[in-house]
Amino acid sequence: MLFGVEGIDRNELESYARQELFNEINECVNNLELTGDGLAERLAEGGILPMYGMPSRVRDLYHQDPSRKQKVSTIDRDLDLAIAEFAPGSEKTKDKRIYTSIGFTAPLLPDKKNGLVPADEPLSGRKWMLRCLRCQHTETSAHQFEHTVCPKCDATDEQGFRVFQWAVPLAFRTSLNRGDDAKNEYDVLITGAGSVAESKPQDFHLVNNTNTQIAFSESGRVFRVNDNRGQLFKGATGNATFGQGEKLLPNQWIDERFQNKNDGVKFQKQGESEEMIAIVAPKTTGVLRIKPATVPDGLCLDPVAPGSAVKAALSFILYGTKTTVLVYWLMQLPQ
Repeated sequence: MLFGVEGIDRNELESYARQELFNEINECVNNLELTGDGLAERLAEGGILPMYGMPSRVRDLYHQDPSRKQKVSTIDRDLDLAIAEFAPGSEKTKDKRIYTSIGFTAPLLPDKKNGLVPADEPLSGRKWMLRCLRCQHTETSAHQFEHTVCPKCDATDEQGFRVFQWAVPLAFRTSLNRGDDAKNEYDVLITGAGSVAESKPQDFHLVNNTNTQIAFSESGRVFRVNDNRGQLFKGATGNATFGQGEKLLPNQWIDERFQNKNDGVKFQKQGESEEMIAIVAPKTTGVLRIKPATVPDGLCLDPVAPGSAVKAALSFILYGTKTTVLVYWLMQLPQ
């Protein structure tokens, strides 16, 4: 027993601290998905070491505040909420003004010469996700997948198999104009987000006297994904106007619906091609997987079969003082 805590192997803990911890800290420092201001926040957000209180995953939506003489103000949300509430095309109401999100930016920093400048790129490095809506199999990679069908259940595109690029927004922005007048306080959310857990090989154990198998991972990868209802977000990075003036901000990702439009911004694209991406809130946390040991004959659990009313995944987010646990229901398709 170590420090009065049962179940901890002293040698294993020492080996982790001496041989593995440094590399994990280094990975967190260089991980563009993590935006904590200090090392402690980045390590907590990356699931490596805890910190006092909860790590910050707040993202800002930049807008202009007419009451503050052309100053830029923000609305903030946790990243899990921001990818839905601040997604391009969504509207937020504040002080009787409606502000429409048009894209992404890095946090804006004060600069004596230029006023405000973005701190860096607006999105983390692009990665790829393989996701099957039929069996919930999910994989991520730094490189594009070659699969044309689900490697788990052989589902095709028509049956819910998807491969797409994704990135993590560092902050969101409006046109930075005055916003529209609103008679009533309301918010318009045009997109939603769902949670998925990355699939990893695990040994499932049967729960005695039940038809249930379970497996637990202490450091699973969980993703809250907004893919714009399967259509993805299409846009590009470039220079965009700042409010009503002619000032251009670099490194601004602007949705194509708002580029050089009357209600959008003046935009100069970097390069020739635009990209289609999903926006994601990743998290490293404990993941408990539960699945039926057997599926009775005649019972179809295929969530995308014609006429099916089956929900393939059921997620519960349980927040504690030190850990977040995602209970992820894996429905096994009948053979």
